[in-house]
Amino acid sequence: MKLIHYILVVIIGLLTTQCNDELTERNKNPNSPTTPMLPFLLTSSEKSAAEVVTDVWFHKDVNMVFMQYWANCYYKEATTYEVSAEDFNAYWDKAYTEIGENLEDIVNYAETPNWKSIGRIFRAWNFMTLTLLYGDIPYSQAFKTQTPEYDTQEFILLDIDKELKEAAAEIQENDEIMSGDFFFMGDIRKWKRFANSLRLRLALVIADRLPEKAKEIVNEVKNGVMKGNYDNAKFTFGEYPQCTLYYAKTVYTKRLDFAVTSTLVNYLTELNDPRLAIYAQKAPNSGEYIGCIPGETGGAKDVSQPGTYFQQPTTPTYLMTYSEVMFALSEAVCRGFIEGEADKYYYKGIVASMNQYGITSMEVTDNYIEQEAVMFDKDRYAELIGLQKWISMYWQSVDAFTEWRRLDNPLLEHVHNSALNDGEMPLRYIYPTTEQNLNKKNLDKALERQGQNSLLTPLWFDVQKMRYKL
Repeated sequence: MKLIHYILVVIIGLLTTQCNDELTERNKNPNSPTTPMLPFLLTSSEKSAAEVVTDVWFHKDVNMVFMQYWANCYYKEATTYEVSAEDFNAYWDKAYTEIGENLEDIVNYAETPNWKSIGRIFRAWNFMTLTLLYGDIPYSQAFKTQTPEYDTQEFILLDIDKELKEAAAEIQENDEIMSGDFFFMGDIRKWKRFANSLRLRLALVIADRLPEKAKEIVNEVKNGVMKGNYDNAKFTFGEYPQCTLYYAKTVYTKRLDFAVTSTLVNYLTELNDPRLAIYAQKAPNSGEYIGCIPGETGGAKDVSQPGTYFQQPTTPTYLMTYSEVMFALSEAVCRGFIEGEADKYYYKGIVASMNQYGITSMEVTDNYIEQEAVMFDKDRYAELIGLQKWISMYWQSVDAFTEWRRLDNPLLEHVHNSALNDGEMPLRYIYPTTEQNLNKKNLDKALERQGQNSLLTPLWFDVQKMRYKL
């Protein structure tokens, strides 16, 4: 009887297992894969990154205003720095969720070295951008806990350099096409040059704090960076509604709130800069280029609106350009990090910026760089490179904000009616209210290290002071 009972138990167990297996198979949703589809994650992350750096609020109302490219014709709050912590929620949230979580999945589920490297490189860009805006941020514990600790900016930047170095070294330069890639159309070699170029950017960010480390990085990457505008890291949108957020929420709705500033118009006019016709339109009432004075209001038809190039649904968003790389190499020579001809790199940076916007006439570019006000002087490299980087990064306002804080050039105008004290200008983003509400303990520790949660608190990399003219 015991043997018969044992046999029955085994048979019932096998039948139950088989039934459970069949039910499990039947309950699987073929349209819901358990392993992420990396090309879709990459496309989604690239689109989100392009949107967040040219977002209607952060691009138009914050970075473009902070950098005095634009001013508001009607509502002076943004132009006069009347912002609150709530205004900085969206960038943080998007960088950690739509972008950050997707990139974590790419790194964790990658089945080839190249896919893993792409995830690490793009993740490094995301964290670098975040820390250069906010300062200390959740990094080593990000995505691992609901209340991650904050790492110092110094630690983050050095670890990002390590990530980029390892990711670039592990790339296999073969014919593997990275599907879903709109930055470089699947070209893995361009991803490697992007990684090296990001390391070059990072080296100059830390140069005033850690010059020897910066020098080491520059020498490691100098021969592997972007080689031309064809290497630019950019995302090109489609027609409406798959267009830039600026077009969808401003141009399409026929809003005329923002105009280019008198700061921009005056600088470009003084330099006879042909990019003025790209960056701005002539004011309707006068037919002249007239900038809106930062902090003052006025009629939209009395001042110059942003150029028509940027009013298109398909205007590209740039994360990094060959022009920036050339200016960086020029600065590296001036700092004594590498040997070379700083003036040639500088002039290449100017020409590359003009070429990027369709100004290809050698006569135009030659006449421009031969002007006394533009000609290179190694003793004034921060002033000259700072100004030309500011001009070239017109549509890269997030990066322009970092470069201006780092080089303290160009000297921007004092904002009329500013909510800050005379001569004071924003030096960082405020931590979002979501962190203040949900991760206060760790946020408070970060604030103890680096100072008040204020627009005026300089970040670790930012060691200079004079940035404005009265």
